[in-house]
Amino acid sequence: MDKTKRRFSRIALDFPATLIVDKTEVYDIHELTNLSIGGCLVPLDEDIVEGTRCTITIRLAGGLGNTPVNVTGEVVRHDKDYVAVKFTKISPPDLLHLQNLIRYNAPDPDVIEEEIRNNPGIF
Repeated sequence: MDKTKRRFSRIALDFPATLIVDKTEVYDIHELTNLSIGGCLVPLDEDIVEGTRCTITIRLAGGLGNTPVNVTGEVVRHDKDYVAVKFTKISPPDLLHLQNLIRYNAPDPDVIEEEIRNNPGIF
């Protein structure tokens, strides 16, 4: 996707995650390739049909209380190395957790803060 069309900044994140596709296929991910408030890129060599619903659980560590972030999404594209997921639904506590995770790991937290202010939800 053209970076100029992106609504949210992407950050590199080395936290592990779990991707559950169609409530049946479970994939353990060692680390997300990138993460934004609107979606993520998952390093995964699987042929998952675009539009397929999925759930991402980001497993946190350290001072964040080890509370995972759970987000519902849909696959928007894939190739042999990755699956791109657009977030479609998140609870308010998980949204706050996701925003903080991105804010504290971003190279420029002020940019993230402005994105959060301008886009209070994920839609």
